[in-house]
Amino acid sequence: WLRARALPGSTGWSAGDLLCRSDAAARPSAAAANADPLTALLLRADAEPVRDVQAGLPH
Repeated sequence: WLRARALPGSTGWSAGDLLCRSDAAARPSAAAANADPLTALLLRADAEPVRDVQAGLPH
């Protein structure tokens, strides 16, 4: 599943690139706070697992 995307012309990864966010965002861990942007994004995606939200289809 696509969890993040970087738009053409962007200079790098950021928390705003995460798709399908939960309403209550997970607090970033200390590792994510001190990591490079891509690692922080991956850690945040791991902290917010994909959930079933509509008609039993993962979103």
